[in-house]
Amino acid sequence: MTNDGNRPVRNPSTPLRMGATSMEARTPERLLVMRPEVTIEGLDSVEESLLAVVVEERVNTPTSARMFFQAPDLADPGRPSLEDQIEFGRPVSITVPLTDVSARRLFRGRIYGLGLSRDSGSAPLLEATAFGALQPLAMTRRSRALHAVTVAEAMRLTASEHGLRSDVSVDGPPREAIVQANQSDLAFLQELARESGSEFWVEGEVLLARARSERSGPRLEIDFAADLLSCRFFADLTAQRERLSVRGWSVQDKVPVAATVAPADLAMEPGSGVSGPVYLERIRESSLPSGETLVGLGPESDEVAAKLSRTRAEANAWEFVALRASTRGNARLRVGTRLAIRGAGSRFEGGYRVTSARHTFDLKSGFQTEFEANRIGVGR
Repeated sequence: MTNDGNRPVRNPSTPLRMGATSMEARTPERLLVMRPEVTIEGLDSVEESLLAVVVEERVNTPTSARMFFQAPDLADPGRPSLEDQIEFGRPVSITVPLTDVSARRLFRGRIYGLGLSRDSGSAPLLEATAFGALQPLAMTRRSRALHAVTVAEAMRLTASEHGLRSDVSVDGPPREAIVQANQSDLAFLQELARESGSEFWVEGEVLLARARSERSGPRLEIDFAADLLSCRFFADLTAQRERLSVRGWSVQDKVPVAATVAPADLAMEPGSGVSGPVYLERIRESSLPSGETLVGLGPESDEVAAKLSRTRAEANAWEFVALRASTRGNARLRVGTRLAIRGAGSRFEGGYRVTSARHTFDLKSGFQTEFEANRIGVGR
């Protein structure tokens, strides 16, 4: 950690109150963050030519970065230019300086796309698009069957095939067979994550996977009035259900398997409020509860069916309350970040989990962050 003066360095694992009135709490995100620093391997500096950056990340998806540069003078082909130096496959790193750490990395990956554009009356732009370490998994499609393995073992195997180490902590019983049918390796991992109620991401050269509730991330307190440039909270009951069932067939035992879960019985985090399924029970006009039944050959035992029904119910319940917002550039707003929203009224204030983040920088608007977050319940 570095310190830019005599002030104590804040521990990055403790909550940062974005809406606090003290200059110490407001300085890291509001005053000292000037612009992202882009480093492309093999190039001394691209800062003078950099016009804009867009970094996007979503749950279980490759992180992407789009970079826009002032194009060189194309009328002088004999002069070495940035266009000649930026090549496919070059490693890219994008960081944001902060006071409590030497630099906060927003992105790490390789260049997969290059472009040149120009509008009438304006100078040409050079564009480079890069993706993180999950991108090669999206570009490998195949069909196979893995026998007598757990979801965690299937994840580890897929990671190792792409040269990634793995740190996978996902519960689930051994399966008779896990089938990848005409899917990319990324889609295969996404399906495994849905079945196990987990999320996966890459840090350095390591694929990590954790249950949704166990994914740790930074914690931020956000003041509704002081910190959000724009926002929309919305709680939607139409996608919620009071019952969720999974049914299948055991090929080995030749018997049907089934499990049913009531999402209203799912464990709630403290302060989460009232869940969507509970509200449905309160307002139901029919004697028949709302519900869904998922049928397939996949769950070969009651144990597997029970796991699937619970993870699907939890995923559905977490989509009850959605927040879409923008704020001044904040490198700590990443997928997995835990938010404590204050001042948004009794219905919508409380805890949220960030599910996507979009960090942008340009010479006109500076550094800004747009994000989406979810919550399992509302207040009252």
